[in-house]
Amino acid sequence: MLTSIAAVAAAVLLIGNAGFQVALAAGVPWGKAAFGGRAAREDGTLPAPYRGMSAGTAVVMVLVAWLVLARGGVVGSGPLSDAVVFWGCWVVVGLMALNTVGNLMSTHPVERWLMGSTTAALVVLVGIVGWFGG
Repeated sequence: MLTSIAAVAAAVLLIGNAGFQVALAAGVPWGKAAFGGRAAREDGTLPAPYRGMSAGTAVVMVLVAWLVLARGGVVGSGPLSDAVVFWGCWVVVGLMALNTVGNLMSTHPVERWLMGSTTAALVVLVGIVGWFGG
């Protein structure tokens, strides 16, 4: 039960992050709250290469949400083996830990506090799913 709750909570955060990335890719002027604020143009939007990265990140976040839900037993793992789902969760934990450090070093308060706390929560939630899931 704890694993399923943690998996769903992590998926909600991941899908929320994907939505943020889709908004950036679509040209919403939140660029200072992403990529350390260094990529934002004067109007707050991201240049085309960064919009592409945001779009790619959104796709990855959705796939990671599915991976975490699969490890948590909420959805099926499809063609992925149990080993891929298991190790995939631990890769996500590591990447989110690194992302948390980067977010906390940002000068933008949204990236530092909102995104930093979100990725820190994902480290804990996906760690629970990785450890107890299956």
